[in-house]
Amino acid sequence: MTVKFAGSRVNETVRSDKDAKMATEDMKPQKKIEKVFAGGKILRLKTGTTISRSYTFAGKGGSKPIRKEAQLIMKYGGKKGQWSHAKGRGQVHHDDKVKEADIHWFYEPSVGYVEVRVKHWFD
Repeated sequence: MTVKFAGSRVNETVRSDKDAKMATEDMKPQKKIEKVFAGGKILRLKTGTTISRSYTFAGKGGSKPIRKEAQLIMKYGGKKGQWSHAKGRGQVHHDDKVKEADIHWFYEPSVGYVEVRVKHWFD
């Protein structure tokens, strides 16, 4: 499923395999999303921000399986079939500004939110 955001334009992709690896090493599981990983830095969501336009696209509640579910279970624990991969939009503090971002994460009820990262920045 493809979701288009009206009036938005993606201007920068910040995720790389190195970024994803660093995110898993530097960030502990979160019970609610407060920190995100982007471009080698751990950033904070704007105070009072809620993640909007969120939906699960893989794993439990999604339309396809999570390819790295076995790796998530080995690293964080949790149960097979309970992991979900989701995305949404939120406001993130970045370079002394608050910017709108496309945020991706994995979630399992007994573990929490892990590998929370900015996938794209919006103008």
